[in-house]
Amino acid sequence: MQLKYFLAASTAGLSLACGLAAAPAAAQQITTGIQGNVNDDSGNPISGATVTITDTRTGAARTTMTEAGGSFSTTNLTTGGPYTVSVSAPNYEGQTLEGIQTTLQGATNLGFTLTSGGGVIVVTGSRVTVTQLAVGPGQSFTQEILAAAPTFNRDVRDIIRLDPRVSLDRDDSGSGQDRISCLGGNDRGNAFTVDGLAQGDVYGLNDTGFSSRSSTPLPYDAIRETQVQFAPYDVEYGAFTGCAINVVTKSGGNSYHGSAFFEYSGPDMRGDHLTDRGAPIAVVRIKPDKRWGASLGGPVIKDRLFLFGAYEHQEAGVSQDDGPSGGGYANSFANITVAQFNQIRDVAKRVYGIDTGDLVTSRPYNNDRYFARADLQITDKHRFEATYQHLEETTLKPDDFTTGGANIQVAGLNSFFTSGTRSQYYSGRLYSEWNDRLSTELRYAHAHVQDLQDPYGGGELQSGAPILRLIVGVDNAPFGTYPSGQTPGDGTVLVGPGQSRTANDLKTDIDQYRALAKYDADAHQIKFGVELNRTKVNNLFISNANGTLVFKNVNDLTAGRLSPGTSTSASTTQSAINVIPGVTEGAFVNTTSTGDPYEVSARFTRELYSIFFQDDWRVTDHLTLIGGVRLDTFNGPGPASSDAFYRRFGIVNSTGFGELEPL
Repeated sequence: MQLKYFLAASTAGLSLACGLAAAPAAAQQITTGIQGNVNDDSGNPISGATVTITDTRTGAARTTMTEAGGSFSTTNLTTGGPYTVSVSAPNYEGQTLEGIQTTLQGATNLGFTLTSGGGVIVVTGSRVTVTQLAVGPGQSFTQEILAAAPTFNRDVRDIIRLDPRVSLDRDDSGSGQDRISCLGGNDRGNAFTVDGLAQGDVYGLNDTGFSSRSSTPLPYDAIRETQVQFAPYDVEYGAFTGCAINVVTKSGGNSYHGSAFFEYSGPDMRGDHLTDRGAPIAVVRIKPDKRWGASLGGPVIKDRLFLFGAYEHQEAGVSQDDGPSGGGYANSFANITVAQFNQIRDVAKRVYGIDTGDLVTSRPYNNDRYFARADLQITDKHRFEATYQHLEETTLKPDDFTTGGANIQVAGLNSFFTSGTRSQYYSGRLYSEWNDRLSTELRYAHAHVQDLQDPYGGGELQSGAPILRLIVGVDNAPFGTYPSGQTPGDGTVLVGPGQSRTANDLKTDIDQYRALAKYDADAHQIKFGVELNRTKVNNLFISNANGTLVFKNVNDLTAGRLSPGTSTSASTTQSAINVIPGVTEGAFVNTTSTGDPYEVSARFTRELYSIFFQDDWRVTDHLTLIGGVRLDTFNGPGPASSDAFYRRFGIVNSTGFGELEPL
């Protein structure tokens, strides 16, 4: 068994830490704090001073007293501001400091010096020592930065890349599949959370590291602050080896605020001549890039109940550059003409009742993101937050559309597939201040993520209306003139779904529970927490579940004569050099013993239990020592044991999550 532990020391100009075994999963910090010291003008601590911290956005006020050493501490504050901090003590002149902004990086530390006398004065930051503490190397991007920074994609990735330790592998196809590298690492080593809820790629099929296939799964205008952490000295962080990308969302306040935007980029803004040749080029008819959205927040009951909502829409198009000759494509296939494709389409529709769909010139991308949040100030001591997110995104992509060498295979719209995500996230958080020393935080969150990989023309086996796959050779050479090793100028046409899209369905459900208690023991700030992360996966995948029929040419397709060959490999069926001579078997299918596709779907649940403890020890006003320990244990089944697997490889294949060593 391994324990994650660390010891960190920090001063105004020094921080150092050592650690072991990054934890596999954890919710990140989504609140902040204000702490500090109150001294007299001789530098002696003032105990029993009253400190009031007011969030001017909502009017919520928190009152605490300084302890014997003159220190005070408040936690579970909503990040941002401005906050107003007032300090008063008998026989001293009180002070009020306005405009305090907090961040996710760590608590804001204030040092007040009171003089003898009476009354209250408003002071500036030059009169009070203001220090921004940090839990480790990283950077926080506040609402002001989010509003001012240029972001064409309106995505948090455009913001965190301002940190020189973060780089993006940009994708400018319209779908925004930009991959994040932190400190040169792979994006699958990163964690991404929104309000503490993990929204990473749990199953591992996406190109972004997110639970979504393209954009981050919430509107840009819903983000209050984002943070990137590389090596935080805190037991609340985990689930990454690259960086932790932490997002907290906006809420309503006592005043109404909102925004709206519209962006447009159309084909008329593209060039129509090659500058080095002076010749006109084909202007591909693709869908314009349009983005619009709006947000609104404000009070339902002033000082008590607040709502905020945001919506964002994007629609764009990516050019389909490959296609049969005569179709105006940038990369035209001489092997297949539009007339040959249409001839096969006509026969397939008339004889077999299967339509290829039109030839594709533009592949659309659509994205809709919704967000809603409610904040209830139950009392001055208790606050409840609830959020909802919804994402629907789709990109049209070619499937079994091959372009290389002898493997020229063309397909129509119905054989393309919609790649995307449909997801919903719910979360609730209760923050409580029981007294000046004890505070608690309770969180629950649920995520449902539906991976989309559906053939555009439908026809998956589980739909109840499966569609056969037809592969037809396009013979441009006299039959029988195929010397060994020669590649003729021929091709194939696919009718029906792609090979991997005949039975494909992936659903993921995640439940997260968290309880955290913080106790102010004067010089020691102690916290203790437990977490449960339960993930349920249901993955169906059968290649060629509907069956494939192969025909050497369009005449055989018309007559219903199947290829007489014996090979069924995918590379063989996509190669004209095998289809046209009849090397490929004429009919083949993958099926289950009962015909029910869900018989072979992978269904499993894995659980991760975490417990952690930390002590922040203020040794002096300028030195803090932090020590913590965290334990993560796993539970979950493994695959069914296979004797054949053991005989072949000499190892057992049935190891499950529950057999992994604790960290």
